[in-house]
Amino acid sequence: MTQATAAPGAAPLARPRHRLISESEWRRWWQAMPAPGLPAWVRPLPIHGTAHGRPQPDGPERAVPPGADAVTVGLLETVAQATTALELRTCAGRRGLLGVFAVAEAEVVGLRRELLSVDGGTSLRALPGLRLSGLGVDRLVEAVMGLVPPDHEVSGRSAVRLPVARAFALVDAARCDATGLREAAAAELGEGQPLGVLNSLARGLRGTLDVRVSDVAEPGCAFASWLLSEEGWVWVWARGTEVVHVPVSRSAIRARVLAGLTAQLGGRRGGGGG
Repeated sequence: MTQATAAPGAAPLARPRHRLISESEWRRWWQAMPAPGLPAWVRPLPIHGTAHGRPQPDGPERAVPPGADAVTVGLLETVAQATTALELRTCAGRRGLLGVFAVAEAEVVGLRRELLSVDGGTSLRALPGLRLSGLGVDRLVEAVMGLVPPDHEVSGRSAVRLPVARAFALVDAARCDATGLREAAAAELGEGQPLGVLNSLARGLRGTLDVRVSDVAEPGCAFASWLLSEEGWVWVWARGTEVVHVPVSRSAIRARVLAGLTAQLGGRRGGGGG
């Protein structure tokens, strides 16, 4: 994050702190120091054989045992004090990631779960184990961007704006192997626009990215979503009866994440929260 967006007078953490926690360990930590304000996927995974595949109910609250890892205790104490959460969901190929950054003043704790396709398909399953990372708020945006799947951006791409029906028809035509059919559909439905972005999306998605920034007490919806094609990231959104496909760079994604985070943190300070 830039200096302008950091809390006035706030000192970032001196150094990063990391812990990789097994699922059984995480279940014990959760019982001692739960974080109910974070996304549901943060909870311990269901135990095989439990009714309906749901996690077993939390046991009675227990104090952190003497001699417990001080770094993990400190990270979870920061999570408990967090007022803002930045959540992201990503996938690329057969792998994915669920991540949330809990922001408490100048300190941030990131929690991550890895996802993997177990059958080679598009359905991803959460893997056991959770990674915790502590960092200063001034490093938050770069930490988020470090989790965004890599891309191979093609320069010179143009945005495409089309009525919904035409956009779907052109994507279907772009998936066809017949060059003549693709060209005819582009001439008839493309309204004279360069359709490179649509064609790249039609050839298949390489990944996705969803981000949201919200108050921990009132989780919100994703404020921005992107699709990754073989030519780079594309922001797809509806505008009235049209679908707009806007090619974006990583720097544009970073700027939007920073703007959303700045607005959320600024709103809390302006309203007296946090």
